[in-house]
Amino acid sequence: MREVPPFVATALTDNELTYSIIKQAFPHVRDRMREIADDGLRFASEVDLVIGALRLARLQQEREKNETLRVPRPSPAFASSLQRDEEAGVRARFLKLLPEHGGDFPLKILLRRLRDMLAGQADSRHGLPAMLIARMPREGVDMLLLMADITKGEDEVLAKDLQSFALHIFLVVTKEDKAADRLFEAASTPAWTATEADLAKWREELQKDGYAFSLPTQQEIDIMRAAVEARRTCNRDGARLLGWAERFTEADKEAHDPGGWLRHFTWMGERNKRALMWLQRDYLRKKVGHFDPLSIRDEDLPLDLDHIVPQSRFGYDWRHRDKYLSSDLTVDELQSFRDHRHLIGNALGNFRWLDASDNRARGDGQLEDSATMAGDHYIDDPTGWNALIPDEKIWSWSRNDVAEFQARIDLRTLPLCQTLISDLPA
Repeated sequence: MREVPPFVATALTDNELTYSIIKQAFPHVRDRMREIADDGLRFASEVDLVIGALRLARLQQEREKNETLRVPRPSPAFASSLQRDEEAGVRARFLKLLPEHGGDFPLKILLRRLRDMLAGQADSRHGLPAMLIARMPREGVDMLLLMADITKGEDEVLAKDLQSFALHIFLVVTKEDKAADRLFEAASTPAWTATEADLAKWREELQKDGYAFSLPTQQEIDIMRAAVEARRTCNRDGARLLGWAERFTEADKEAHDPGGWLRHFTWMGERNKRALMWLQRDYLRKKVGHFDPLSIRDEDLPLDLDHIVPQSRFGYDWRHRDKYLSSDLTVDELQSFRDHRHLIGNALGNFRWLDASDNRARGDGQLEDSATMAGDHYIDDPTGWNALIPDEKIWSWSRNDVAEFQARIDLRTLPLCQTLISDLPA
């Protein structure tokens, strides 16, 4: 008789186990989550939304004690303790947020308020696109729930501040779990009311402890831009592609490295995507405004992350390099190109979001001739970019082309980051 292999179960993560315990104790929670999804408020998975609601309920209870306390993300052990008398206050607050009966219950109202403040009016260019909101890390959802619950006043006044707060989480915070722990601990006393001074202190502490990037000033960006331009005009230095640790270092000091944030955008793909979704928000509304990942519909993303200089022009099989690189490059320059071409080519400055059908039509060809190129895609001088994208099947980059490859991408990265800084909290 053939042996039947033993059943192997996949272990639940702590978050999944926490949610499983909550569902067992409060079965109605699944129904409330379904209503939230039906209402186009799917900020995160139901696991993370329920855990975020429980964390908020615990914070609400702790704020009555008037002392600074840690309010960590709920664990399986804490979820198990909800039925005991010592957690009666948290349980009551949690069941107020997610009651047994549906309708316009408090968590749904809170999420709807968040969505409306983050997205802005339908004709507003300042709101976050829904596809960006849906990429919020789970601890970011915890923090947004905290902010929406604590802040008072007119939503129109708070909306811009909340959008900047969300962008800070998306683009500047490096450790979302630590940032959330610090925010919930600070907010555990009633004296903390999410004023600009409160939030500025929180951001300063995150930066000091290495949980957030140090942003460059205008003067520091100018210094970095001048260095890129200098390398561009000096052919030999310009043709040697810079490694990660060499990039955007000109304004760095021992206790302040503003270039670190820009270096991060040369390799961290998810933040590239988030940054461009914000920068190209007008384009997204125009081309794919119907797409709403916050709704219950599961649709494929109707966008592609498109390389301006296509990957085929820098990422080919290195064994065929003699077909694509001219003989005027030195051995050192060839080695640097081999080592760093993907680092440069996959940097923020070489990406844009493009409608999927338009991207298929382009393939790896030249940039389209469009009057909206600069406005929609932040691409100036498409003719200069197209010089690096020859139509011919057999082509060869000279030393000057290699230098231009790095310079164009870096010189586009800098103003993109400068624009982001203007939209982030001061």
